[in-house]
Amino acid sequence: MKKVKYLLVLMVFVSFFYGCSDENPYNFFVDPLSDGALDSDGNWQEWVLYHNELRTGGGMMFYASPEGTKGYDVQKINFYSTSNPRTGRHCIKYTWTGEEVYAYEDEVWQNDWAGFGLIVGEDWEEYDDVTVDLSESGYTKIELYARGSGTARFESPDGKWDSTAPNDTTGDIDLTNTWKKHTMNFTPGKNVKHYLSIILKSSGGESVTLYVDDIRYK
Repeated sequence: MKKVKYLLVLMVFVSFFYGCSDENPYNFFVDPLSDGALDSDGNWQEWVLYHNELRTGGGMMFYASPEGTKGYDVQKINFYSTSNPRTGRHCIKYTWTGEEVYAYEDEVWQNDWAGFGLIVGEDWEEYDDVTVDLSESGYTKIELYARGSGTARFESPDGKWDSTAPNDTTGDIDLTNTWKKHTMNFTPGKNVKHYLSIILKSSGGESVTLYVDDIRYK
C-alpha cells in the first residue's frame, strides 16, 4: 500500500512538473538547470542558457543602478515576459526609461548607456568570487535572438561583439521589432564570471526596450 502511495505522489509530481514546462521532465533529473552544459555522461554539449527561463544556474546584474536620480527604478528586467516570445512561452524583457543611472565602474551619473549581464554568481555580490571553467568546453560561439527599440551591443565573456554588427569598432546594433539572430564568436576561458553582457544606448534620453530569447552556447 505504501508503494502505491509513493508511486501516486511521484506521478502527481512529474505531471505537475511536465505541466509547468514544455521540456521532458526526465531531462531535469539527469541534466539539472545548473549543469545544462553537460550531458548525463558529463560530456560538453550545446548549452541552452535561456529558453522560457534562465538555465545557467546563476543570475544577473545591472551594470548601472536600476534606481534613477528621483528614487524609483528606471531599469527593469523580466525573465518571464509573455510579450511575443520567439519560441516557447517566455522571453527576456528589459526596459530602461532613458533617465540617468549611476554607472558603477565609472562612478558617475549618466544616461548614455545602461545594461545587464548574465553572470555565474547569483547576484552582483558574488560576481568577483564565483567563476566557472569553460576552457575545455569546445564552445566557439554564442547565438541569441533579439528585437526591440534603441541600440544594443551583445558581448561574449572574452569581449567579442556580434559578428553581424555593421559598426565593427563599437559592436552597435540598431534593434527592430522583428526577431533577429545575433552571433558572437568567442574563446571561453578558465575563470568566466559572466556568460553574456548586453549594453543598451539611449539617444537623447529616449526609452529603450529589449527582448531576448533562445540564448545558446555552441
